[in-house]
Amino acid sequence: MYTVLEGKTSENVNGWKDIEDTNVKKIVEEFVIEIMGNEVFRNFCDQNYIDYFELCRELETKIRTVTLSSSSKLTLKMPTSLLDMAQSLNFREQLSRKECSLTADKLRLKSADFRKFFEPVCQNIIGCIKQILHESKKQDINTIILVGGLAESPILREAIEQSLQQTIIVPCEPGIALLKGAAMFGLNSLSIPIRISRLTHGVKIDRIFQHGDPERKKIIVNGKVKCGDCFLKLVECGQDVSMEYSSKLYYQLTSGQTKLSIPMYSSIEKNPCFTDDPGCSRIGNIIVKIPDIGGGKNRQVILDIVFGGTEFKIEAINKATGESLEVKLDCHDI
Repeated sequence: MYTVLEGKTSENVNGWKDIEDTNVKKIVEEFVIEIMGNEVFRNFCDQNYIDYFELCRELETKIRTVTLSSSSKLTLKMPTSLLDMAQSLNFREQLSRKECSLTADKLRLKSADFRKFFEPVCQNIIGCIKQILHESKKQDINTIILVGGLAESPILREAIEQSLQQTIIVPCEPGIALLKGAAMFGLNSLSIPIRISRLTHGVKIDRIFQHGDPERKKIIVNGKVKCGDCFLKLVECGQDVSMEYSSKLYYQLTSGQTKLSIPMYSSIEKNPCFTDDPGCSRIGNIIVKIPDIGGGKNRQVILDIVFGGTEFKIEAINKATGESLEVKLDCHDI
């Protein structure tokens, strides 16, 4: 969600949640598979790419035209290549069970049956919106803008309007609204000066073992008793993060050390204690190359991680010389 700030910029005040089964086309495909058979449909997709894309276009057209009040029968044009592949099967019986009919290449079914394909999609989307509204109840949210290809569906729009009190707005060409927004953001990244972090981000460290720490985490490092696999939090989920927001970490190097490897983690929890807690996942390793080994143990690296943009920006500096060091985020072994 977004709120309008001074200067006509926007602040991302909440992140979208992952929703399963929001693809109406996938649900309709499953319906076709029930009639034609899984093997036939998969062979059709593999061997007839153009016809499969034409079927997808046909479904997208129907998704944009069917309404909650539609009462007439719906006609789907089926590719002849799919019908030819299914001729060896007795799918007419399945058509009868589904209360459908097939004339030439026209599959006809009740509009009410087609609307049923939208039910899990609408329920999931409306449920997600209500959850976000509940989590943002301190915000005065009175307008919801629907974008994306599915926003063109009258069924989805009507279902949302009936379930929510907010004003529902569908912009012109909602299918490309996200693309336009991405282009605008690319031209002016300051159009969204503040974001809300969807996850808690941090790095794995070993700290001094304290009373109450689990025994399974006790390790010995250079003769000192430490607690391993600790989650050092840098950004908390739900936290306001500006474009310039960064966290600085200081690492003391050992004599002759030429590389620094720092495991980076994220979590869906606000205050994870250890990197193997439920909800934690490893993003990758921050690798810093340190070519200058002069100074022995009297060397320190400053790591600056910027979180405010669309991606992490990491900079490493040799504290003694001020030299920038080569740094990368290695995700190959994830």
